Amino acid sequence: MTAATWGHHDDQSIHHNDQAKPPKQADKPGTANGDRSGKDFTRKGKREVIQENKDQNEGAPHCVDCDEPTNEPKKTVKGDKRDPKETNVDHIVDKANGGDGSPSNGAVRCFLCNITKPPKWPF
Repeated sequence: MTAATWGHHDDQSIHHNDQAKPPKQADKPGTANGDRSGKDFTRKGKREVIQENKDQNEGAPHCVDCDEPTNEPKKTVKGDKRDPKETNVDHIVDKANGGDGSPSNGAVRCFLCNITKPPKWPF
């Protein structure tokens, strides 16, 4: 998928809102250059980000990009298709740009939005 098709997932069997209301977690500025700069999230950190998102969305995590509810990840075997609505925790400020692997720099995205977001190159 190219940046030109960003936000349009017609080739997938899910439907995203055309006019999604702005999600609350998307307003987080993110953090960079701290103790966890350039690192992955810990399991505990991911749980904190997901819980914060659930608290903002009546108990169900929602993607910050498409505002669709996300599903709890399931263990997959190589070759299995991933659920496009699977909950992913993503860096707000990219690791390549010094983004922290701490909950203050995390946001929930569905798997589909996470893999189709436009790249952010370090400058």
